[in-house]
Amino acid sequence: MKPAITRLALSLVDYCNINCKYCFLDIKNKGDQINFDHAVKFIEYIAPRVRPRAVVNLTGGEPTLYPKLLPLIKIIKEEFLDPTIMINTNGVLSEKLLDDLLELKVNFYMTFEGLPEIQDFERPFHDGGGTSKIVIENIKKICEVDPNKLMVRFNISKNKVGKHKEITEFLLSLGVKRVSSAYLTKLGRGKTYENADPLYCIAYAPDFYREFSDKGLSSMLKFVPTKGERFACKAGEKLLALTVDSKIVACPNLISSKDLMGREIFALGEVSDEVYFDKTRAKAFKDFAEQVPTSCKSCTANELCDGCPLGRTIKDPTKFKKDYCEFQKANVRVFKAAGLTL
Repeated sequence: MKPAITRLALSLVDYCNINCKYCFLDIKNKGDQINFDHAVKFIEYIAPRVRPRAVVNLTGGEPTLYPKLLPLIKIIKEEFLDPTIMINTNGVLSEKLLDDLLELKVNFYMTFEGLPEIQDFERPFHDGGGTSKIVIENIKKICEVDPNKLMVRFNISKNKVGKHKEITEFLLSLGVKRVSSAYLTKLGRGKTYENADPLYCIAYAPDFYREFSDKGLSSMLKFVPTKGERFACKAGEKLLALTVDSKIVACPNLISSKDLMGREIFALGEVSDEVYFDKTRAKAFKDFAEQVPTSCKSCTANELCDGCPLGRTIKDPTKFKKDYCEFQKANVRVFKAAGLTL
């Protein structure tokens, strides 16, 4: 098979050790974990199709809670050629596990909400205690070893508006070099969280972008599309994912088969005693993904979402259009008005 895949995602658990006020998946503190043998079979099966230096995202839930995390990482490193292993983590992990992960030279995509008091409020433990102390210590340790191994995900929310200078200085004081900015959504617990309002917050995003850039923080807010090309994730083609219950899917936002209700087009196979990948379903999904609606092709935000096939399977397309589409259009409008590029 000709290597084509540039990104893989494996959902290792569907539970978490903290209780974020805005969790869009509404994750609990108990749940399921991926079958280790199934994960290994999937890795071995897909290895011939994976390009050198492919990105492998380990997600959840909180992936550092997976009891066989270290053996799984070692297998990925053995099977793939020079992979970039990225752990999407909340940063609440033991010193011993962090040392082991640093020794394996993995990368960390870690969420931290800018300031200790905001982190403790938005991302507490299940008993209500704050998480900032352990997350800050882990950020410092990673940065001492290699700051380029860490990307801090920072969510712009209403309670952070106007604090862009303070947040930037604090991140720099920890040794952070790279930041990925996002927005809290009105999904899951975010539906009732008063500070989750992306359409309000997008107006203030340029403040954070300028401050990050001026102070030397590398930010993933910036995106410049190549002329004549459209931005797309290449789900199902260059991107595949394995859910926590061993389903092969085309989008990493689907962490278990329960997320497939109404989205079965994304299910391309499964792993049990053997790996079953349905080429007919893969072709059907590719055709569906490429059938971008005319309204999306002419949209002012088409470089950002490219008529996202996941979005087109939302049960309430009217609500999706209102929330998601209006936000993407505002994203482009605000940044152009500020003389900045996404």
